[in-house]
Amino acid sequence: MPLFKCDQCGCVENTACSGFWHREWDQRDGTGDGRALCSECDPQIGKWHARFEKRPWPENDPNYIDVRSPDWPHGPNPPAPVVAKEAPRVPVKRKPPRGLKRRRRG
Repeated sequence: MPLFKCDQCGCVENTACSGFWHREWDQRDGTGDGRALCSECDPQIGKWHARFEKRPWPENDPNYIDVRSPDWPHGPNPPAPVVAKEAPRVPVKRKPPRGLKRRRRG
C-alpha cells in the first residue's frame, strides 16, 4: 500500500484515499500549493475516509517508507502490474466474397 506522511498534520495516509495524485496538477494550474495532504486536511475532501484508523507517521520505523522518499523502491510512481497472456490461436473459416460461387472440382 503506497503511503505518505501528511504535510499538515503528520499522519499516515494512503495515496488512493486522498488527493495525493492530484496535487501536481493543482500546483500546475495554480489552484494548489503542491503539499501532500491527508483526506481530512485536504479542503476538497474535508473528512477522514475511515478505511483505517488515523495514526501519526512512525518516524523511525523501517516498515514505513514515504512514496516521495528516494528509498521508495518504485520511484515516484509505482508501476502497474502487467498481466498479459497470449490469446489462443483459433483457426478462422473464411467465407467467399458475395457474388462469387465456388466451383466444384470433379
